[in-house]
Amino acid sequence: MDPDMYVPVLHYGGRFDRSSDGVLSYLDGSVKRWMPMDIDLVCVFDLEEFVKEVGVQKWEKLLWHDLSDPNLDTGLQEIKSDADVNALRGAAVINMGPKEFHVYVQHIVDIPEVVEEHVIIDESSSGDSYESAEDEAYKPPHLAKARKNKKKIPKPGVRVKPPKEKPQTDEIPISKSAPNAEE
Repeated sequence: MDPDMYVPVLHYGGRFDRSSDGVLSYLDGSVKRWMPMDIDLVCVFDLEEFVKEVGVQKWEKLLWHDLSDPNLDTGLQEIKSDADVNALRGAAVINMGPKEFHVYVQHIVDIPEVVEEHVIIDESSSGDSYESAEDEAYKPPHLAKARKNKKKIPKPGVRVKPPKEKPQTDEIPISKSAPNAEE
């Protein structure tokens, strides 16, 4: 590999966390490696494009890790300008380790906004999902009238027989418990 060619390594989608023994780590993230590139041509814009290429559109900070210091606590440096990229470049060239430079994305922490919903309950409804005020306007008039009078609505195609009327008679019903006149 050409002496000025370095592999950009992006750590994203995770979070910085300190373990119980105080060691800072980047957890639950992904790592993306690109093809080697000439480190003398790297600028802030290139690093931001790498971040956007992996789908991150907003971030809090971009940080580079000086590999001569294995501790993230002291080895991380913020990237704000091309001067910071020059410092990254200088550290990468001096580093005797692998020909790569590591950039970390510190993501924006979204604080959810709690929105109170107001639910309006129509107490005049019978609870039947078919009987809603919205549907009422679409009912044919004869069905609406029948519902209002609580009559049974015949299903389409079904013949309804009229109810049988009781015959009217002049007879007085005789009670079986009445005393018999002959006794």
